[in-house]
Amino acid sequence: MHNTPATTLVKNGDSWSVNGTKYDAVISTIPPGQLKQIGGPDLPEIPYQGAACMTMGLDRDVTENIYWLNMKDDTPYGAVVSHTNFVPVERYGEHVLYLASYFSGSIRPGLDTAMISDFCRRFSIPKETIHWHKLAIDPFAGPVYTTGFRRLIPSYGEKGLYMAGMFSAPNYPERSMEGSVQAGFGVAGAVDQGQGND
Repeated sequence: MHNTPATTLVKNGDSWSVNGTKYDAVISTIPPGQLKQIGGPDLPEIPYQGAACMTMGLDRDVTENIYWLNMKDDTPYGAVVSHTNFVPVERYGEHVLYLASYFSGSIRPGLDTAMISDFCRRFSIPKETIHWHKLAIDPFAGPVYTTGFRRLIPSYGEKGLYMAGMFSAPNYPERSMEGSVQAGFGVAGAVDQGQGND
């Protein structure tokens, strides 16, 4: 079912039930630790970092045609990405930019306000320059590559349960869109060949 969070995962003989509905096989793209919490296999714990990214629309280009700026100073974000310095601004009708911030644990209170205030001060623009903004928070944005991480990578198939995501082998040691696409093809091949159904 579309737009329905998976809350329970139960193994029933040769099939799986998700939220009480029986399936021959299940493909999961969520972190293995989160999958375990709803009934998935007990796999080694993969450490994750979170991301808090603010997307905003502006009336001007504030980075002077630069696409990506890494922030060295102590700021509430680590990068400024001017999306419309890569994709034509005409596609959106305004300049689209996002502020990227990574974290472990929880985010600091008032992060959205701190991001906007710092951004406006640092780039010398009034707040009215920002037409809209939205802060998105994902506590499991990407795995943290610790020593021995390769041993934590799960296989695609686990007894009819198939897993692929940022934690998959094609995304190690460098996470990328290409790695995620390769993981998708890999897990599709595993399902097609029935791997992990024993």
